[in-house]
Amino acid sequence: MTVARYKILGLLTLAAAVLLIYGSTLRAPFHFDDGHLIVENKAIRDLPLQWQLLPQLKTRSLVNLSFALNYRFGGLETFGYHAVNVAIHAINGFLVYWLALLLLSNPLVSSGDQDGRAKYWLALGAGLLFVSHPVQT
Repeated sequence: MTVARYKILGLLTLAAAVLLIYGSTLRAPFHFDDGHLIVENKAIRDLPLQWQLLPQLKTRSLVNLSFALNYRFGGLETFGYHAVNVAIHAINGFLVYWLALLLLSNPLVSSGDQDGRAKYWLALGAGLLFVSHPVQT
C-alpha cells in the first residue's frame, strides 16, 4: 500500500470513529451549561457584536462567535451546535494523527520500522485514543 493510501485510510478511519461515537449526539437536547451559555445568552443573537469583540480576544470570544454563527444559521436548533462540536473534535483528531506521523517520521524513532508501516498504525492509534477517550467528552 502506498504512503498516500495509509494517510487517507487513517483519516477515514478517524472520521468513521468520530461519527460512530458521537453521531448519536447530533439530535440530543442542550445539557448542563448550554442553557446559560446558549439558550439564555442574548449576546450570541447579535452576530455583528461578536465580530467586533473577536479581535479583543476576551474570555470565550471565539466560542461566543461560534455560538452566534450557529444561532444565525439555525436558531436554537441543537443539531448545528452539536455538528460544529463534532467537526471540531474530528479536526483535532486529524491533527493528533498528523502530529504523531510527524514525530514518528523522525529517523531516530523510525529506525526499527523496517517497512515503514508501523508509524501509520501508531499514529492511527494515537488519533483513535484522542477521539474516543472519555476525558474528551
